[in-house]
Amino acid sequence: MTAVAIWLTGAVSAAALECPVAHGVAGAGVLRETPQAIANLHSTLVAKGSAAAPQIVASLQERHPDAGKGEIGNYLITAYCPVVNARSDMTEAAKQAELKTFRAAVSRLLYR
Repeated sequence: MTAVAIWLTGAVSAAALECPVAHGVAGAGVLRETPQAIANLHSTLVAKGSAAAPQIVASLQERHPDAGKGEIGNYLITAYCPVVNARSDMTEAAKQAELKTFRAAVSRLLYR
């Protein structure tokens, strides 16, 4: 639910960054990814940050052609938030700004 709120509103508060929690329940609106694919995504996001968004979006769209744009966006926000949140070299405001920038970049890729 938090991922949906972040994705739809783009809201970023001044408080500490709270990341949406991924859940292992399969169902409508949830991308089914293998543990290895999730680990690879995490590694890519740690190494490349938001610059990896075009590559990741294209890969997800190829692997999940029936996935909705919101599903992909929520998945990426859920994956990228902990990467940003773990950065000790960033202030809370900088972390929130980075996540907002990432969300906007993903949105541009999905809705072009």
